Amino acid sequence: MRKFAGRVKRFRMMNGMTQKQLAKAMHVSLRTVQNIEAFSNEPRYSAINAFRRLEERYAAEDVTAPLAATGALTNKQEDSYV
Repeated sequence: MRKFAGRVKRFRMMNGMTQKQLAKAMHVSLRTVQNIEAFSNEPRYSAINAFRRLEERYAAEDVTAPLAATGALTNKQEDSYV
C-alpha cells in the first residue's frame, strides 16, 4: 500500500491539487486523503476505487492542461500538444 500512497500524492502534485481539492474530487474526506498520503492506516476499498475512477477520468481528459497551468510547459511545448 505504500506504492498506492505515493501514487496518490504524485497524482495530486502533478495536477496542482491540494489535499482538500483531491478529497473533493474523490468524494472522500480530507482526513482520508491525509491518512492515505501519510500511510497512517490501510485505506478502505471505496477510497481506492474512488482514486482509480479519478485517475481514469483525468486520463480521458487533456493530461497536458495541468502541466500548462503550472508553467511546466513552455508555449512552444503547449502548441505541440494541441
